[in-house]
Amino acid sequence: MSASARAKTNGVDKPTPPKIAFEEHFRPYQQKVKYPSPEVEREIAPKLSLDEIPKRLELMDQNGIEMQILSHTANGAQEISDLDRVKSFNDDAMAVVQKYPDRFRALAALPLWDPELANKEMDRCLAHTEFVGVISNGFQNKGDEQHWYDTPEYLTFWKHLEDSGAPIYLHPRMKLPDKFTADYPELAASCMMFHTGVLEQVLRLLVCGIFDHYSGLKMILGHMGEFLPWWIWRFDHRYEMSGWGDYSTSAQKARRESFGFSKESTLNQVMHKNIWITTSGMFSDPNLKFSIDVLGADRLLFATDYPYDDMTKAADWFDNLTIDDQDKIKIARGNAFSLIPSLCVE
Repeated sequence: MSASARAKTNGVDKPTPPKIAFEEHFRPYQQKVKYPSPEVEREIAPKLSLDEIPKRLELMDQNGIEMQILSHTANGAQEISDLDRVKSFNDDAMAVVQKYPDRFRALAALPLWDPELANKEMDRCLAHTEFVGVISNGFQNKGDEQHWYDTPEYLTFWKHLEDSGAPIYLHPRMKLPDKFTADYPELAASCMMFHTGVLEQVLRLLVCGIFDHYSGLKMILGHMGEFLPWWIWRFDHRYEMSGWGDYSTSAQKARRESFGFSKESTLNQVMHKNIWITTSGMFSDPNLKFSIDVLGADRLLFATDYPYDDMTKAADWFDNLTIDDQDKIKIARGNAFSLIPSLCVE
């Protein structure tokens, strides 16, 4: 791995640790992408193209990024029900990794409209070293319905994922069109609804007891945790104060009976045991330092959110951070090796 970088600290030029970047998007050849605006499409579409990988590598070299973990861009597999297309997404990713094995790994797209099909595609991909985990781009369209993976039919999926030992990256997706998105298109994507959607998804899984029943799950959240580090205390406090743990409502009783188990862990416990967060698209010193203070540096991973955000801006921000040197090494690549030991090839 040839990537290297240097940063200025107190006016002194010093080397910075090489970085592994986790939320790095591409568009498979058979994927149709819905962009939030024509301006975004003009700027982003060419950079998502698999034909632009050589230019991507140049940027990685310039910014000290030794490896990217590739993932197909949202909404991707979660808005279709075509197994052959989902497989083609993964085959495209595998081809890139095979061509540049020192510079890329990939997250597998999953046909989550059918948990058994998702398990089979998970197995197909994770049998190859090119894949180091799986990704879900938000809820799954199933006809006119939205599926959030918090119903009993998905228990086989969560069990299979836990048994695989691989992490799942929960990435946002566009909200389905409604009056809100029509009236406030600015808030329908990355300014708000992207992040509240993932927050809702995690809390639904937490409240259903998924993290208790499948305690070995490994989950990655982008954008400095999709609000969750800031919400830990409030959620756990109000959950206890409101008496929700008594499972006294008819909806709670029905859920517990259908699952056969219920929530035991707090959000704080799950965030420290099951969840890692990345710096994708959140290049803020106070936000990073808050996350380290709340979760510890061991739970953070470097990411840029390319090409939806600027790779150079992300790298310059991180390389010039004034944080503990050992914490910086952990976030840059050390935690990636701990979470996914197969990445450690040196």
